[in-house]
Amino acid sequence: MATAADRTRPAVPERSGAARRTGPAGWVLRAVVSAHALAILGQPVFAGVYLSGDYDGLSWHAAGANAVTSIGYLQVIVAIAVWSRLRLAWPFVTTIGLVAAETVQYFAGLDGALWLHLPWE
Repeated sequence: MATAADRTRPAVPERSGAARRTGPAGWVLRAVVSAHALAILGQPVFAGVYLSGDYDGLSWHAAGANAVTSIGYLQVIVAIAVWSRLRLAWPFVTTIGLVAAETVQYFAGLDGALWLHLPWE
């Protein structure tokens, strides 16, 4: 017997179990994003080591910048695959914005443009 509440509720089809599972492309994207986030979190630590007076911190920061940039470009490739396989555009758009900002930071650091590279100047 249908009640008044049942008639006002829109008919939404149930999602199947397969529709809720994350496929291989989604897992690869998650792994790359996680590695990217870990590399990004290391950068201020290495910069702080250098700014506290340990000159070796600069080489660590440079190696971290290379890692962040490389993983970022890998993330762009994976996001393209996710867009084509899963029809999800937002990971690609978000990744492009993040990688563009990282590329600006990368070249600002290489050029020694500390006014742009350091957040407090």
